[in-house]
Amino acid sequence: MTIETHEIEWRGLRIEVRFNPNWSRAHEEIYGYALAHLELRTIELRGFPLPVTETGYRSQFTPAHLIEREGGPVSFALGWLEAEAFYRPREWDERRMKVAQLSLFD
Repeated sequence: MTIETHEIEWRGLRIEVRFNPNWSRAHEEIYGYALAHLELRTIELRGFPLPVTETGYRSQFTPAHLIEREGGPVSFALGWLEAEAFYRPREWDERRMKVAQLSLFD
């Protein structure tokens, strides 16, 4: 099992991208394509929300050929983040501001 680890920067956030291109061999034997596992995790600001997760961590299983078609795990992750931020900007901004704002009751 080969796991690739990459570090990217997206909109000022450092994010770790972990990618296992063949997470399940049994899936490939049954369905004819490899099932990949992609993980995104904020690095410096652990738990800081991203457009694809409220917790700063996201685990996603998807056909490996779809990730490769987008240029690999880094390109796929950047495109995914941008698409979610574009199509749901209000939700993304509200989550980001809620975490960034200090609270008197914390």
